[in-house]
Amino acid sequence: MVLTCPVRKPKNDINSCKYFKWQDKSSGANKMVDSIDQQYAPIEENSTLLARLEAVEERIKRLKTLQECVGELEHQVEALQEMITKIQALRECVAKLEHQNHS
Repeated sequence: MVLTCPVRKPKNDINSCKYFKWQDKSSGANKMVDSIDQQYAPIEENSTLLARLEAVEERIKRLKTLQECVGELEHQVEALQEMITKIQALRECVAKLEHQNHS
């Protein structure tokens, strides 16, 4: 999973990153980010300072939501790693039993 910033402008430009896109094949993360994107308003070139501040606040909210999503995915990865360890232990058990049966 990669968080990218596809729109690049000079670093000192407030619009240097108009949006983020979550590149992931899993439906849960995509649905969450898609719903955020629908609510997210990019910073416009000619917007007022207040409008820019509001857009920045929206970005902060969106990033916090993405952080929560990443945290949940990290928990899922840990659970999957535990499952893999258990599966490997079961495979070893099966291999030992097969060896005993052939002896």
